[in-house]
Amino acid sequence: MMILLANTDALILYMDIEPAMTEKIIGYMHAVLWGAPAVLLFQVLRNLCEGVSMTVPAMVIGFGG
Repeated sequence: MMILLANTDALILYMDIEPAMTEKIIGYMHAVLWGAPAVLLFQVLRNLCEGVSMTVPAMVIGFGG
């Protein structure tokens, strides 16, 4: 996922988008890139908690997010 997000620059540059918008899109994708590990870690921990029937911690963290 992170490799895909890191290489979206080439894909965005091939599209017919205004240069100012292209810079904003690439900046947004790089910001999402740094948030990806936290999202993936949350998914792993949520699935672990649900697997052992401890759903309250995942629910509290989800509402807090």
